[in-house]
Amino acid sequence: TMSQILQYYTVKNLYMPDYVRDSSLYRRMMSTLDVMPDVAVHRPTEDVRIDLSYGSLWINPTKLYEPGVTLGSDDAHAMEENNYSLITSVYFGDISLLLAGDAEQDRITEFMGLLGDTVAYDVIKIPHHGGYDKALAELLRRNTGLRYCMVHAGSPSLVEASLVTAMRTSGAAAKFTYDGDIAFATDGTSMTVEQN
Repeated sequence: TMSQILQYYTVKNLYMPDYVRDSSLYRRMMSTLDVMPDVAVHRPTEDVRIDLSYGSLWINPTKLYEPGVTLGSDDAHAMEENNYSLITSVYFGDISLLLAGDAEQDRITEFMGLLGDTVAYDVIKIPHHGGYDKALAELLRRNTGLRYCMVHAGSPSLVEASLVTAMRTSGAAAKFTYDGDIAFATDGTSMTVEQN
């Protein structure tokens, strides 16, 4: 959970979607942040571009919903919460990664509207635990040079066959977390992906 990440790593800046969740997990995260005054919390409502000495980040928040809302604790808000996902592009030398959070079809469609006709990510972290939708399939189809797709799923039964087909059609190698932890490394030119 995010509370554990905050306790195990030194975090200076935390970017999170601009909503409040009425849930124990969210409250636990916010309680952890309350005792960490050195962590700057950012809730972007516009694109954020961060230049780093070794690359850059593009953090894209959604415009599908109003910022600053409180979502209920029940499952009725699950899709809305998923679509609040910040979609982050990471650029390092010649290598680029797309981290799509838990974005669902409407959110992926919104994000693709910001991209040109050709999408060129080397690695895509597939959103939403292996679920398939047409927007995700289109994102994979439009991507040139895609080398890896990473899927966070607890078991093979959670990964839809249509997604596996779309990833294979893209030419990318698929990696699934149910097969073990995935470690990605790059020097900006070449990259390695290991799983154990």
